[in-house]
Amino acid sequence: MKRIIIGLVILSVLFCGCGKSDKSEPQKVRQNTYLNGVWISYIELDKMVSSGNFYGEFSNVVSNCMDFGITDIFLHTVPFCDAIYNSEIYGKRYDTSEDILKTAIDICHAKSIRLHAWINPYRVKTGTNDTALLKEDSPAYKWLNDEKETNDINVLLTDGGIYLNPASNDTRLMVINGIRELCLGYQIDGIHFDDYFYPTTDETFDEKSYDLYKSATEYPLSLADFRRANVNALVSSAYTAIKFINKDIIFSVSPAADKQKNYETLYADIDLWCRENCVDYIIPQLYFGFSYIDKRFCFENILNEWKTLATKDVKLVVGLGVYKIFTPTKADGDEWQTRDDVLKKQTAICLADEKVSGQVFYSYSSLFSSDERLKKIRDNIKKELKAEK
Repeated sequence: MKRIIIGLVILSVLFCGCGKSDKSEPQKVRQNTYLNGVWISYIELDKMVSSGNFYGEFSNVVSNCMDFGITDIFLHTVPFCDAIYNSEIYGKRYDTSEDILKTAIDICHAKSIRLHAWINPYRVKTGTNDTALLKEDSPAYKWLNDEKETNDINVLLTDGGIYLNPASNDTRLMVINGIRELCLGYQIDGIHFDDYFYPTTDETFDEKSYDLYKSATEYPLSLADFRRANVNALVSSAYTAIKFINKDIIFSVSPAADKQKNYETLYADIDLWCRENCVDYIIPQLYFGFSYIDKRFCFENILNEWKTLATKDVKLVVGLGVYKIFTPTKADGDEWQTRDDVLKKQTAICLADEKVSGQVFYSYSSLFSSDERLKKIRDNIKKELKAEK
């Protein structure tokens, strides 16, 4: 399989301590069937853990998913450079002795549902860039507070957040080692990245790293290409590390719907990843109805753009935005408020298209809301899914 060749990739990421493990076998269920998934975010997880009865809360979640025909759960495992499991790489998210990830995996696999570990590779904090708020067990805190000043470059600040530096070999190695830790230590079925890559186009964001790169390179890339090369190196390394451990573990990425935005402002070259087979599933967030003000993003139009990336090696799964229901926005018009068949129709389109291998709903709490209007919509989607069988 052809791989992206980039000088930024460090081989030690892939081979230091790698090996087979009896804990790395994924749940071998529904491998060749249509994927019907749901995202469970850190916000939803936080509520379940804070209840003091995570096992009971998550068991109820899985029961609801079973009733709806969910085959795959994408669980927020590393949301802010912290982990919901017992990690030696990341800081600890919850002050509890329970290994939340192991509990979740056990409950899912008992019901033949696959679980994907959802990772935000670069995000440390949003809404603030106050490094004093970092926990002492955070890798970002450790880099900023150790005696080695050169480690400070691993953590970068924007007006609205704290991020790991995508240009740093150290941060890339940490993310890959975190993936290895998950693949070797847990019976996960997939590793999943979402759409958070470079957080800004500001040229000063990684200025020091870019200057160092230019000073050491005879024919340097442009800043934009340099940034894309950094993200490419992470994605390619992640895929290789996962498959080295277990080829059955799925690697998926959920990019923003706008391909141009991905390429030009997030520096994520999705087309390249698909051409070079660096992902197994691509799950674009097509959170638009049929009457969006910009016709390019009307559901069927934007879906057609993404269908060009589907191949026998890279499956296209569509992200559907349940949260949009009853949420008025100017660009959407009143479609999500006046129609109760938007998601049902979108599901039917996905089911009927041989280029589409499934859909994932965002998010669990929206899909399984107790609102009676939502229950009717959910029942209609479920009927569509059952009719296909």
